[in-house]
Amino acid sequence: MLADTSFIVTGSETEQYPKVRNRHHHSSRYLAPTSKRITLNVNGTRYQTYEETLNNFPDTLLGSPTKRETLYNERTDEYNLPRNKFAFDSILFYYQSRGILARPSTVSVKDFDEELLFYEISNPDPMAMSTREEESQDLEPSMVGKSFKERMWIILEYPNSCRLGQIIALISVMVIVFSIVIFTIETLASLRKKQDSDLWFAFETVCVIWFSGEYLCRLYSAPIRRHFVFSAMGLVDLLAILPYLVTLPFKEELDDVRSFLVMRALRLFRVLRVFKLSRYSVGFKILLYTIMDSVEQMRPILFCTAIAVTVFGSIEYVVEGPEGEFMSIPHSMWWAVQTMSTVGYGDIVPITLLGRFVSALCALSGIILFCLPSPILVANFLKHYTRAFLNPQTQDKLSDEQKILIENMQRIYLSTNR
Repeated sequence: MLADTSFIVTGSETEQYPKVRNRHHHSSRYLAPTSKRITLNVNGTRYQTYEETLNNFPDTLLGSPTKRETLYNERTDEYNLPRNKFAFDSILFYYQSRGILARPSTVSVKDFDEELLFYEISNPDPMAMSTREEESQDLEPSMVGKSFKERMWIILEYPNSCRLGQIIALISVMVIVFSIVIFTIETLASLRKKQDSDLWFAFETVCVIWFSGEYLCRLYSAPIRRHFVFSAMGLVDLLAILPYLVTLPFKEELDDVRSFLVMRALRLFRVLRVFKLSRYSVGFKILLYTIMDSVEQMRPILFCTAIAVTVFGSIEYVVEGPEGEFMSIPHSMWWAVQTMSTVGYGDIVPITLLGRFVSALCALSGIILFCLPSPILVANFLKHYTRAFLNPQTQDKLSDEQKILIENMQRIYLSTNR
């Protein structure tokens, strides 16, 4: 069986290309030199693939020799396709992978469906269906014909859907930032006086009243209340209110209560209000989604890092001995974390020559291990960035230069995930 591959030709003349190994199968065989190569001109961008690749789906436009003959240009010996070149990467990959169809984030569902109709590709792969569902979740619903509860939910969850939603979102952001500022500056020694406690309590009360009203409105209008209550943002909303409600009965002894570790820990939950900003910040959402999607892929790296910390910490403990600063293996593991992360606080330092040699190896291994997550984070960031800024509701707002930039980012993402 022939391996599947393709080439992109930007010039007007074809040239000899090196043999390329199959990227989608583990076979080490090369393409047969007698295979017929076909050139596809998609809106000025030329792709080269093999006839056997297209023949995998004979019922489609490109897979049927009779159907694609209508697109053939004898003078240039190529097939002219005046179609969306941004979507053609996925179309060609559909033939190469024998059925995997995934819509690029840079192409809307409507445009991609038109491309599938033109190329006569039916029965989309579940990957393509999942991208449709993901995009449909990102779209802002219309409030036409909605009930009061539904309109309230749309205003709160999709603030850009109307002017009122934008005003409420702006006020929420201001209250969140104000509460975080109050939470930080009230810890200053010069502002922790008895006469100032009532002022901080009043500010806190105003913020909690707003947060409570917002939470109750979301709870009332949520399509499925149980899903909202146990969702990540629902829990953040609740934790933003909970510290105030717990410490409210101790208002008279507030200064004494703050000295208790449990109460101080409960009040620390107020800092979680900063995560409420993710509702109103696209950049914050992209960052959070990037981290969440990267956790599963970075587990092997974290596991290897834990092994390295344990190994180097144990070796350094044996080399330096418990008589010095390396009093135990946990102390040595703390030193390994500092060294591998290139922080080096200097509270634990190897003295012997062999210990310094182990320290150098530990530092070098740390540099390698800490560089490995970068491609994972970049790939997931590109995926969510292009999805956020090139959905159908934002495509018209972007300039051609921005679309080209994000399309190049999407190409990088696709190349790293194939």
